[in-house]
Amino acid sequence: MSDAIDTTPLETIIVAFLNTLKTSGIPNYNIKLKIGTPIMFLKNHDQSEGLRNRTRLIVTRLANHVIEARIIF
Repeated sequence: MSDAIDTTPLETIIVAFLNTLKTSGIPNYNIKLKIGTPIMFLKNHDQSEGLRNRTRLIVTRLANHVIEARIIF
């Protein structure tokens, strides 16, 4: 058996097309962050720690699949 993922050419075209769309109110598929960028929670995460809707944070460190940030008071 092959470890390769089978994708049809049509699936590749659809994904490529969807990634090029720029629509008001919908974020781009690719977000670029820098350290010091303000960000905001859009969903409750941990209310006991103060991480709920509209909590503002500053990015302090970036890693693969992880964003470290501190709360702005």
